[in-house]
Amino acid sequence: TYFEEDFTATGFGSYLAMPILRNEWSPDMSLDAAKAMVVKCLQICFYRDCRAFNRIQFGICDGQSVKIEDAFPMEHFWGHKMWTEKRLENSEKGVSDSW
Repeated sequence: TYFEEDFTATGFGSYLAMPILRNEWSPDMSLDAAKAMVVKCLQICFYRDCRAFNRIQFGICDGQSVKIEDAFPMEHFWGHKMWTEKRLENSEKGVSDSW
């Protein structure tokens, strides 16, 4: 299959990252802005997948050269109260009231 597009996402990223790409991508964005947008997309996917790893690595191809950068950890925070609260154990009815 062949198609042309300015950006794409596959798998679960097609549901979670595509809205960010559609809203924030522009043809004249800088490399740093593009990287920040990609990190934002990957953070969303990372929070959704409990088995994901928080380290990412950029590869940049500009038509003249290829550069593979060192991997780095994405910032993340898992300590939000709603994420750590034991809602099933605190429920009087014995079922979660989080829905």
